[in-house]
Amino acid sequence: MVKGALHTLRVFTDTNGKGGDPLTVVFDVKQALNETKRMALAKEFGGAETAFIDSTEPACVSLYNHATGRVAFAGQPLVGVASLLCELTEQTERIIPCDAGEVRTWQEGEITWVAKDTTGLPGWKFEQFASVEDISAVKTVQTTSWSHKVIWAWENEALGEIRMRTFAPDWGITEAESNGSGAMLLAAQLGRHLEIRHGHGSVLYAQPLEDGLIALGGRCRLVTERTQTDHENSVIRK
Repeated sequence: MVKGALHTLRVFTDTNGKGGDPLTVVFDVKQALNETKRMALAKEFGGAETAFIDSTEPACVSLYNHATGRVAFAGQPLVGVASLLCELTEQTERIIPCDAGEVRTWQEGEITWVAKDTTGLPGWKFEQFASVEDISAVKTVQTTSWSHKVIWAWENEALGEIRMRTFAPDWGITEAESNGSGAMLLAAQLGRHLEIRHGHGSVLYAQPLEDGLIALGGRCRLVTERTQTDHENSVIRK
């Protein structure tokens, strides 16, 4: 199944496949990378999180923040992993276990979806702004003392369109390009389908489901795949 052991994707692209949030997915099904090596790779790759696939049947996933270490849940890497596994296997539905529990995944057209309840999601702090212009006016220098804060405003309330930005300097993220778990929590709070324009060029979808889960969706594009890193740590193929 694994054509290359290390894959780079852009998650939450727009309808033209542009923009999105970079993600690296590492297949480590032989458990060759210990915690120290995984953290070193997460820091090397530089994204908010790096996803490590620990097994393929089922596809168990571990997530590592480049600054804080292993995390229970992050929406962006799980959407990326689900999209990649679908591309490699042509299996459009699956359950992916992670530290926060089982995540249901599926594809609808070009959108990859993941869904779970809000248990284990990060404790984002939300603040609604009056306008999109107010959101755009915030400078990162103003946010250095903020604690994992999400700011948002309606672009079109009738259509559920939102402008959002996320700042988490306390979690090693000056400004996040996307925030999947934050999108899920906001959809749960507002109780409706949302289309979210986040960061510089990411588009996320989130909505409550009838079974009490919250779904997060987006488009993904595979950028590169390799069999090992550019440094001394080899990534083991199955």
